[in-house]
Amino acid sequence: MALLPDAADPIETVYRAQLSDGEMALSFPARLARTLKRNLSHDQSIDPHPTDADLISVRVPATFGMTRRGPSIRATKSFAPKRDDVLIKALRAAHGMLAHCRNGIPTLETVPAPRYDRRVIRLAFLAPDIQRDIIDGRQPAGLKLEDLVRNPMPSDWDAQRRWIQQLSS
Repeated sequence: MALLPDAADPIETVYRAQLSDGEMALSFPARLARTLKRNLSHDQSIDPHPTDADLISVRVPATFGMTRRGPSIRATKSFAPKRDDVLIKALRAAHGMLAHCRNGIPTLETVPAPRYDRRVIRLAFLAPDIQRDIIDGRQPAGLKLEDLVRNPMPSDWDAQRRWIQQLSS
């Protein structure tokens, strides 16, 4: 995998690398976004860096292991989906609490009585791509339901994407 095939030393362009279960999160200067975007596979995307507007983040699927020479990090072709049944069940429950008007627009007829349900229902208003990633098992590795229901969720979808990255790091 060559994210920056024209760079003399691509490692020098990486601002930060964070390793987690099954992936590397790489931070690059934002000026490299166009070049990186051309070289990403279908299941990779460029995301705004959660804390620095001058940086972008790319999640790269990877495997980690030991060889005779020492630790080994190998980029893989795609992320192995890791479905979180707890997250999926909560997302389905959130959608189950909604009704739909004639236009198909989701509506909430009554506020759920249990406090936990009031927190879970917010999941139905996550950005569609975030919901799709959860259903497909492609949510960030560190993302947990507890983090989603205990922290204030932004209503803006771009802000939600940054929020999800912050929760999972």
